[in-house]
Amino acid sequence: MKENILYEAIVREMKNVRIGEKSPESAALNVIREFANDRVYISSRFVEHVQLGAKVIKLKNYGVENSDIAERLGISERHVRRLWTSARN
Repeated sequence: MKENILYEAIVREMKNVRIGEKSPESAALNVIREFANDRVYISSRFVEHVQLGAKVIKLKNYGVENSDIAERLGISERHVRRLWTSARN
């Protein structure tokens, strides 16, 4: 499956970065070059999730409470807690 090949390429390049053989930029370029002729689908739901996570992190770093974050972003407090927990891990 194509997803597994992409995942394996990303993991391989991350290992090279971790041991110091490559910079993160060159590793990212290698993955892009490897899949340049393939179509890669990224769901809009995933993009929205990442954007929400970034907003939650920013607001939490400012010291805003979960209930206020949930109200501002129009999501539940549970969702705020889950996004914050996944961002820390």
